[in-house]
Amino acid sequence: MKQAIGWASITRHITFAARINDKRVPHWRLETTFQCGDGTGRLWRCWMNGDRIARDYTRRNIIAKAQELGWLTLEGIPVNEIARLPDEMIQAATKQLPGGLTDVPLPPTGDHYRSARLIVNTLLLDADSQHGIPVIRKSEFLGAKKYRTSLSLPGELDKFQAWVSTAKVLRKAIDKLDAKSRNHELRIIRSQLVRQYRLKGFK
Repeated sequence: MKQAIGWASITRHITFAARINDKRVPHWRLETTFQCGDGTGRLWRCWMNGDRIARDYTRRNIIAKAQELGWLTLEGIPVNEIARLPDEMIQAATKQLPGGLTDVPLPPTGDHYRSARLIVNTLLLDADSQHGIPVIRKSEFLGAKKYRTSLSLPGELDKFQAWVSTAKVLRKAIDKLDAKSRNHELRIIRSQLVRQYRLKGFK
């Protein structure tokens, strides 16, 4: 009963927060987005009403995806409702950045890095690289292009060093993940990072 009430609360918060092009996302589309139900919206409405509860892995996946999309934030959930949530859902919503990180690094300057998800994809790709930060990333930060001088743009060297340090911290944190929960934990890490970049003003 406690878990059904908690899950109903989460699905309602997602429903009210979900927007695409400033338009509310209908129940059927929520099912499509989160790959659940039959696409009619019936299952989602059952969850909202507290009549049914999703399986553990489904709840975790939906929470991670909703956070990544910006449709679920801890700030929007009253404390008394948080207390009723299952432990794994509280963990997904409240977990801190991995490896003791307190902030995320700014990306290279340019239109290519306006999307939070693209920035995070690039950062995690660099963190996963066995050969260190690729040369192309250093070029993006330091402006190593024919039409620029050999000197880096003001502040770009500091940004690059912060990016390198963060990638190393993420690499160590990812290496420590348990094999059984690795995919789930990676999704939470990705969601955490995307949320941080959105808080910094990236789309």
